Amino acid sequence: MFTATSQTAGGEKRGQNTVPVTISEHAREQWAARMQTDISLKTAWEQSVAVEAPEADSTAARLYPPCNALLVVKHATVTTVLHNDGRLNTPGLIECPACDDLVDPVDDDTCPWCGEDCTEPTRPGCVTLTRGGI
Repeated sequence: MFTATSQTAGGEKRGQNTVPVTISEHAREQWAARMQTDISLKTAWEQSVAVEAPEADSTAARLYPPCNALLVVKHATVTTVLHNDGRLNTPGLIECPACDDLVDPVDDDTCPWCGEDCTEPTRPGCVTLTRGGI
């Protein structure tokens, strides 16, 4: 069992993964069969980004972009691993300009997958988030 949480700039925890999560045997089997990687499913979960997958029968979902893996959760258990077919809602996430993978701009200034700078230029009418001292 493991947990994965993320925090907003103000230090508040996001509601996606605040409960312990277990991994079903089926999910482990699907990870091994569908994803050609040496990374563990636990590590993929911890590095993934929260998404909404309305067509998946789930209570939560996360996307691990390097493998395009959709990790489906039902009642605090990762129940299966699917190839992302694009039917996701990704509120608050941006695409990396270099690799097109999804990045949470609250958590990362650079793409965690390729290292590209993902800070957006300042635009009129937008709020700019600055980390660190003022």
